[in-house]
Amino acid sequence: MVGEVVIAQRYLISGGRFIDPANGVDRVTDLAIADGKVVAVGRVPRGFKTATEIDATGQWVLPGLVDLRARVRPSHAEENLVSVSELLAAVAGGVTTLVAAPEDGVLMDSSAAAHRLQQHSENLGLCRVIPQGALTRQLKGDQLSEMAALQRAGCQLMGNGRAPVGSQMMRNALDYAANFDLTVVVHCEVPGLAQGCIHEGATSLRLGLPGIPAAAEEAAVGRDLALARLTGAQLHFAGISTADAVQLLANAKKGGLPVTADVAIHHLLLCDEDITGFDVNYHTRPPLRGASDRTALCKAVRNSVIEVICSDHAPKSAATELLPFAESEPGIAGIESLLSLVLELVRNRRLPLERALSAVTASPAKLLQGSRGQLAEGAAADICIVDPGRAWQLQPASWQSRGCNSPFTGRNLRGRVTHTLIAGDLVYRLSGDRTQFPTINDSTVRT
Repeated sequence: MVGEVVIAQRYLISGGRFIDPANGVDRVTDLAIADGKVVAVGRVPRGFKTATEIDATGQWVLPGLVDLRARVRPSHAEENLVSVSELLAAVAGGVTTLVAAPEDGVLMDSSAAAHRLQQHSENLGLCRVIPQGALTRQLKGDQLSEMAALQRAGCQLMGNGRAPVGSQMMRNALDYAANFDLTVVVHCEVPGLAQGCIHEGATSLRLGLPGIPAAAEEAAVGRDLALARLTGAQLHFAGISTADAVQLLANAKKGGLPVTADVAIHHLLLCDEDITGFDVNYHTRPPLRGASDRTALCKAVRNSVIEVICSDHAPKSAATELLPFAESEPGIAGIESLLSLVLELVRNRRLPLERALSAVTASPAKLLQGSRGQLAEGAAADICIVDPGRAWQLQPASWQSRGCNSPFTGRNLRGRVTHTLIAGDLVYRLSGDRTQFPTINDSTVRT
């Protein structure tokens, strides 16, 4: 039965390497949990009685991951609900909080809709789901939503998904958002230049597929930076993929503009040269760019020009693999493999460990203006425990997600989440080769 949540227990996580980038902590120590919160880091309080001890020797104890971009709406369910399989995938990947993208079809353009989504996800007893409020009503781009009401309902981020917003309407939206200290999320693409399905370059020519030039992103970033400068609004650029856009962001930050950005994990590991055929698992939006873009993106994350790494999780059915590349729906399922792929960047020396972990914990949590993404005493006990040396092969067919669409299929990885706790409840553990979800009855499944 989904939704049968156990009462928060007392846990002692012992012997693990405790890494908390938000507070600059990295040491082997113990962590005591009671009433859903971290009650001690290091010395356990005298008289502390624990119901369960988790031996984390040889493992890393991290804040739960915060994923700013994930599509978790079921394809067949009623409006404003989330998919159980995608939340199972989230906690199996160590994600404890995610932001539901507006392009899910989850139209967060009213406070009632936002409340329904949050209540439904809370009843499931798995990953926290925070709605991103709709910037315009029904994402149509012609009338502003009630952003103040959405903010009161728990939406700190506002966006229009990939639906275009005209320049005057965007200016109006940014003026409104600035008055309420809201962050507006923008996807950077000029629609008229983005009619293709792959990065415009040598690979698109070789495959004979219509390309999307880097200029489609650069032009959109330039417009929105100009509007941010005009209005003083806080802007978050979602899914940055080009070196030119990175340079624009770097210059804007030097000029003091209140802007942030994220990048999808696949844009840090892959480029268009990896598309050797017409494999639709490589079809993503924005498209995989050139090798030089990938290098610039990694450097931007390392230097915090791009603060956040996200999964950009977009599960698709197996039937989509039968479609031609240009006709297939773009997207990659990746929430369950996010942390393992981030650790690959660390092993390959593209990112230092603390910065890489901050990009999936403290940095995205900061945008949500809460206390998530860190494990100081008194913080919510949202915790991910990972075995950094555990080898596994990425096989989406055995994932919790309904989506099997990943270009990383068959990739040998190191680093596997073994436990996930949310508000002090153990919601996931890996025991041998079996994944278990203790808050859900009859939920033990083979990986």
